[in-house]
Amino acid sequence: MRLLDTSEITLHEFDSHRAPVYAIVSHRWTDEEVTYQNFLSGTNRDGKGWQKIIQGCRIARLRNIKWLWIDTCCLDKHSSAELTESVNSMFNYYKVAKQCYAFLPDVQVQHSDPAFYDQLQNSTWFTRGWTLQELLASTLVNFYNAKFQLIGVKTRESLFCEALSKITGIGITYLQRPRELRLASIAERMRWASLRETTRVEDMAYCLLGIFDVNMPLIYGEGRKAFTRLQLEIISKSEDESIFAWTSDKPLWKGLLAPSPYAFAGHEAIEQRDIFQRAPFSMTNKGLQLSLPVRADSIGRKGTTLLFPLNCVRISTSNGSIRPREDQIALRIYVKALPDIYNSGLRVFIGDAVREPFGSDQLLYSEMVHRRFIIGRRKSGRAYYKLRLAAEWSHDLYGCSSTVGVFERADAAEGHTYAIYFKQGGM
Repeated sequence: MRLLDTSEITLHEFDSHRAPVYAIVSHRWTDEEVTYQNFLSGTNRDGKGWQKIIQGCRIARLRNIKWLWIDTCCLDKHSSAELTESVNSMFNYYKVAKQCYAFLPDVQVQHSDPAFYDQLQNSTWFTRGWTLQELLASTLVNFYNAKFQLIGVKTRESLFCEALSKITGIGITYLQRPRELRLASIAERMRWASLRETTRVEDMAYCLLGIFDVNMPLIYGEGRKAFTRLQLEIISKSEDESIFAWTSDKPLWKGLLAPSPYAFAGHEAIEQRDIFQRAPFSMTNKGLQLSLPVRADSIGRKGTTLLFPLNCVRISTSNGSIRPREDQIALRIYVKALPDIYNSGLRVFIGDAVREPFGSDQLLYSEMVHRRFIIGRRKSGRAYYKLRLAAEWSHDLYGCSSTVGVFERADAAEGHTYAIYFKQGGM
């Protein structure tokens, strides 16, 4: 790990696990940045990139901090090994730093100016993928305008967090208490990322590694496969089913994993709930495997549509009540049975999410009553139920034609648990 001496403006090497107290800079890259090679050769010191370094060191010195980290000159991006290590460690760099200085060059005024909030919310700093983890990981963030004047502070008790929450869509709790980030559902964290972008497609996955506490190698050139790999890393260590709670306007996209964070975009929060006891899901050579209780005799080669309730809910505040309403989230999946070519007489159940064009949604919602549901089949506008429990879906199985609800209490007389495999797009 390289750090800048804030007095001498020189670079020094440290073991990242034994680094001294340091401050860190968060910013948007421009064409005038001073790279590691520029810094060593003494070139490119007339532009705005050099001013970031000088001002960052000045601010740190005023706060009696001897060392500073800024990615432009402290990281050799020509070294793929160093780049991979740094990207996988980036969240921790910001988490450990004593202070973070966020430079917003497109904010020209101070906090007291009437135009301040408009300029703040329109700053490109809030649209970049990399700055999301920098905002979330840092305990203390000082924000500076184009003149390097302090315009706001993100701390545990800061009122400025209210403005940040409105701009980013991130709950105040997660802004004020970075350690609470692990409590946010996967879908919720993806929703925050859906409001941002990166220059390279792969970076939209790489910039989220620390937010989901996973590690993986960087393979520039893999395109959207990077985001698929990210999701596979997440499900390898998390049982949070909200990772399946996304929608897409790409009807040809296959599988239960999303094509990008933008598939999680929305205005309402999604939270985890422990509703169903389920076997772990995993990636196999046949595809992503889910074990679901279904009636095998109801699934043939022509297939059928299953209603699969997830262990997560949508928090709805649009019903006018004081208390938010919890809407159970269900996924429509299409399952068909194919002969197992390796085992004659056995069948393999192959599934895919139902994604239709023109606004038809594969995610469905129902207000939770007693956390129990109805298994049923809808025919000719009426619902015929095979098993009735204490409560039911409030929207009559959502008007899905020939839909069978699935839940974990199907007994031996009604059905068994079978593995259903989902081939994944982007692999």
